[in-house]
Amino acid sequence: MTAFPYELTASCSQHWEVSFAEYPPTDGWTLRYLIRVSTDRIIELTATPEDDTYTFTMAADVLAGVEASVVKWQCQAIKGDEKYLVASGKVRLHADLSDLNVDSRSYPEKMLEAINAVLAGKLDNPVVETEYNGRRLKYMTTSELLRLRTLFLRMLPQNQGIRTIKVEFKHG
Repeated sequence: MTAFPYELTASCSQHWEVSFAEYPPTDGWTLRYLIRVSTDRIIELTATPEDDTYTFTMAADVLAGVEASVVKWQCQAIKGDEKYLVASGKVRLHADLSDLNVDSRSYPEKMLEAINAVLAGKLDNPVVETEYNGRRLKYMTTSELLRLRTLFLRMLPQNQGIRTIKVEFKHG
């Protein structure tokens, strides 16, 4: 692979190479990728320079415990006190399906399931407001839920236009 991947899967190793003519390793530049996998977790990968290219290797355990999502990444060129953003983008993360502690559904998928459950319940109980012990509770109307459902349908990874790579393995 000669560029940052479009998809990464937890518990799978990854390897790719990049080169930037403006920041060659022979001039003392180093490259690093930062991947923000959650609000409190950033993965930092430093390149191994080889001639005019940089090689990145991600061990299988680096993405352990990640849930399905689309996250941001950046590539930075560093030399002494200089640091430049040379590339950035988004990557789709896939959960490790063998990890039973991780919900492999994306956030939109989880929300759609919850909204669909509420919509199904509204067929039996169409009450929009209720009062109990002096407290008033207001529920979302069916039309509000349907608008929210449409929003989450648009957020599904297959509807975000993220490019996927088709890989075929031939045996023999």
